[in-house]
Amino acid sequence: MTIIQILIATFILTAILDIVLRIIVENYYKLPKIIQSFTVLRYLIPYFEREPVIKASLAAGLTVTVAQFIIINIKAFPKSIFNIKDVLAFLIISFIVGLLFGQVIKWTNVFPNLAIYYKNVSAINAALSDGVSVVIVQVILLVAEYLRREYS
Repeated sequence: MTIIQILIATFILTAILDIVLRIIVENYYKLPKIIQSFTVLRYLIPYFEREPVIKASLAAGLTVTVAQFIIINIKAFPKSIFNIKDVLAFLIISFIVGLLFGQVIKWTNVFPNLAIYYKNVSAINAALSDGVSVVIVQVILLVAEYLRREYS
């Protein structure tokens, strides 16, 4: 994939995943207790109640796409998912950039409705969930790229 293709795929995938996350959060109290133990999800309820679907998904897509631009300028998108060292380095960098970028968003208050979330969740949990979110996007993109190459 070219850099532009990676950025477009990142934007679309993240926006879709944000909608999926919204559906999960909106049904939080119907989820199995083991999933409800992830209180980070509960703390997103007020955010999703205040933010329209399109605005929230576009904001998520834009945020992770900017983070992706930074990531691929630090470490190129892996050419193969079977190069474990390359993939792990890419995912570690993705986690760190996602974690740090989430902190920038928190400190700048660029998305004011997220302040409610950041106020209620611990700083460590917020940072970890920001990093993990970017890694989830990266893993899906890596698998999708592998499948595209393998079956096209």
